[in-house]
This record gives sequence, C-alpha cells and structure tokens, in this order.
Amino acid sequence: MDKLLRFPFSCFVLISGVFLTSCTDRYLFDMPDTIETRLYEQDAEILSRFVDIDMENGWYYLNTQRGSFFDLLPQSYRNELNLVAEENRQIFLREMEILNRNLASVIDNGSSDFVVFSTPRKYVTKKINPNSTIEFFSKSPGTSTRLANQSHSLSLTGFDDAQNQLNFNSGKYVDCLVDMTASGGSNFLITISESKSNATPNGSDPTNPYSITYSGYGSYSGITRWTHSNWGNNLQWNMESYIAIAPTTGNAVFSSVQ
Repeated sequence: MDKLLRFPFSCFVLISGVFLTSCTDRYLFDMPDTIETRLYEQDAEILSRFVDIDMENGWYYLNTQRGSFFDLLPQSYRNELNLVAEENRQIFLREMEILNRNLASVIDNGSSDFVVFSTPRKYVTKKINPNSTIEFFSKSPGTSTRLANQSHSLSLTGFDDAQNQLNFNSGKYVDCLVDMTASGGSNFLITISESKSNATPNGSDPTNPYSITYSGYGSYSGITRWTHSNWGNNLQWNMESYIAIAPTTGNAVFSSVQ
C-alpha cells in the first residue's frame, strides 16, 4: 500500500520539476543578454538643448521650467529629457558648475573685454571693459573689403590649459571669424587676446586686456573687428588663444581689412 502511495507522489514531483524547469528556461530565454545603459554623451547632448543663460549673474543653468523657452521646444526633445539617467544629469551639472566658476573669475577680475555666452539656440555678449574698441557683428560687415590673400589662422583646439600663438603684420583693422563646436553635450571656454598689447590703446595697461572670452555649448560662429592703437599698413599683431576648456573643433581666422 505504501508503494502505491509513493508512486503517484513521485510522479507529481517529477512532472512539477519538468514544468518548473521549462518555465525557468523560457524565462531566461526571454531576458535580454545585457541591460541597456545610457551613454553619458547621449544624455549630455539632450541636456545641452535645455541650457539657458542668466545674463544678470553671468552663468549657465539648466532650464526645464514650464512657461519658458522649454515650451517652444519640440515634444520629442521633452520626451527624450525624461529618459536621461540621473547619474548623467549630475555629471552634466558638475561640468556646468566648473564652467560657471571659470566665467565668474573672468568677470570678477575683468580679464577680458567681452564674454560671449553661447547655447544651441542663441548667443549673447557681456561687455566687461567699457573702453574696449572691439566690435561685434551679427553678420559679415559690408562697409569694408577683407583681403583674402592676407588671412591668418589661429587654432582654438588642444588640451585644456594650452596656449596657441599667432604673429602677423597687417593694417590698423583686422576682422576675426571664430568658429567652434563642442560635441556630445560638452562645453568650451576659450580666450583670444592680443598677447603683447601692441593693439591695446593704453599700451600695457592691465585694466585694458584687449581680449574676448568665448564660452558655451553646441556650435558658435561670429565675427569681430579689432583695432590697432597705431596707424600703418604693416603693423605687428600678436594674437594668442588660451584654452581653458577645449572645444571639439575651433579656429579663428584674422583677415586684413582695407
């Protein structure tokens, strides 16, 4: 009698084991081999679309508030924002804080004539030196002629804290076309200056630095006109770029102006 009772029980255990093994195998088969993780560059690129500029305080911030330009962005951007990993968001904000601290130092110390703030949507300039003779143009000025055969290129790329120099002779006026791109949601911080103060109206006066600091996210392109303190057709210009935070690509082309 005991053998008869044990036989159905043994069958039940065997059948249950086969069923559980089958379900477990099926569960493992349906699971993905790896759990998808989001790349930082992917999330940073999304976050960079929401960067805004506080001109009163001279810094960047992440603007995801309703009732601002946030509402004007495509719905797809807002949908992607919801997918950003919190860890990547915090890294992005820490890198922004480093940029803001550097900008605060430039503004507080008056070490540049202008600071350019740039985002994927716009750029604005903050004038630090009221006596600066540097001019900004929203588009190529049409009142003068640039001499194409008298153009000189200054690199804006390299490792952080690098310096590039460019020496050339030209007349009293030169136009400078700056192009920079920071990819993968990264930012940039570059200062272009007349390094030996030959073009500075007050000579070597440290309160008149004759320089521009460019900062931002995404791509920037702009034209400025620089004026030498002397008159002549063969004046010495000594330009320098200081790379605090390197862009992905960057170049400044100085062209003589008639």
